[in-house]
Amino acid sequence: MRPFLSLLLGLALLAPASGAEWPWYRSYAVSLRPAADPTLSYEPRHRVLVEVSNPHDFDLPQAPVVIRRGELPINNLYEDWITPVDPTLPAQAEPPAEEIWRRGTVIKGRGENGLHLVYQMDDLDKDGLWDELFFQVPNLKAGETRPILIYFGPDRHGLYEHETHAEIGSYGKHTVPWWESKSIGWKLWFIDSVDMYAKRRPALVANHENTLNISGHVAPMETGNDIMWVAQTFGTGGICVLEDPAQPERVARPRFATEAPELAGQRFIGTNLGRGPMFDTRAAFHVIVNGPLRSMIRVDTMNWNTAAGSYELRQWFTAYAHENYSTVRTEFTRLMHEDGDVRLGVGMRKMMNETEARVGGGAVVSHGHKLDVFDVNTALPEGEKHMIDWIGIAIAVKEELGAQYHSMEAQDGNHLLHFAVPAGQAFDYIMLGGWSDGYQHNTPAAFEQYVARSVAVFNRPPLVRIGELEERP
Repeated sequence: MRPFLSLLLGLALLAPASGAEWPWYRSYAVSLRPAADPTLSYEPRHRVLVEVSNPHDFDLPQAPVVIRRGELPINNLYEDWITPVDPTLPAQAEPPAEEIWRRGTVIKGRGENGLHLVYQMDDLDKDGLWDELFFQVPNLKAGETRPILIYFGPDRHGLYEHETHAEIGSYGKHTVPWWESKSIGWKLWFIDSVDMYAKRRPALVANHENTLNISGHVAPMETGNDIMWVAQTFGTGGICVLEDPAQPERVARPRFATEAPELAGQRFIGTNLGRGPMFDTRAAFHVIVNGPLRSMIRVDTMNWNTAAGSYELRQWFTAYAHENYSTVRTEFTRLMHEDGDVRLGVGMRKMMNETEARVGGGAVVSHGHKLDVFDVNTALPEGEKHMIDWIGIAIAVKEELGAQYHSMEAQDGNHLLHFAVPAGQAFDYIMLGGWSDGYQHNTPAAFEQYVARSVAVFNRPPLVRIGELEERP
């Protein structure tokens, strides 16, 4: 027996779920010769049933599923040793000849007994071993439990167009990390304030913006525009420390000189204020994941000192295929204050020309109407302006944090959620955006519904149950 098969047989995980009722998946190689009979290219011998359940009373167009390496019955796997298949969906048909010519013969050919799903296996800690398997289950109905069969065995066929992207660019004369889906993109113009780029049609634009190094506020671009002015605000999302919880108007932030009142403005990037990188807060950026379904940037914030405290943290910013949101994992690696009585916070700007805001359930939504977001130096005919009818942004933390809300007037106006330091000094938040020129979630009502459902899934993700290892009869 081959070593790979021996490994599979020796590492079965016992669980109640079984995929015995489902026929086994297989696929055929594509061929550029119409008369040729495609040959069987993938007929795996081992699989495991994964049951994915939607705990909500609404449908999930793409239900996110995360499986950690230790949760599978085998975990010594390369990326091409795994194929998730939805046995309830029709198998892929043979690709048309023009697609084969365009993409090559390593794409997936005709399949049988289920639809193979796009997936990725991500190494989050950069030790050379994948940590998480990620895929999305399409159209998971309210309350539905869907079987997904994960097949094991080498298969070199299957190339997936990227729906997300992440990169680091030299943009605006400083280093800027970007992460995006085809509907919304984000970047850190400042290290503690997320800027937002919205798309008119499905597109990835970060590489285009970086390589050309043009203003994202040039009006109007075919694919979309920067639609946020960050200034001194938190933008679409940023963290802070409340060193005096009784004064939420005065928060410590990485780019503001709270220990030097004479430097009370922006400390670096876009300004000449500051004491130089050896003394000011600084950050290092890393592309952790760049995949078809999710892309991720890690930011390490260091040397953040105030008159009363010293802080360092690590954050993971993630974009997801087909979604208008980004999640952020935040872990404080240093949280020292002279009396220890601090709270942590997540803030979001009050949308320019804010017309209404909603607060509740650990979330805040802000709407703005009739907005001029374009570059002031853009050459336009006299008297002409390009206006955006509506822009909406939202932010939320996990309900379990019991966050309190504060309407912050300082720093150009912000919505602030603050909470006690959680166990492990770590927490998650989610940022969401939409606009009237977008191709999805492009009205205030549609965006409000999208926010409510996305935050609900953020708090209660799909349930996953993993069965036992099966061998083809």
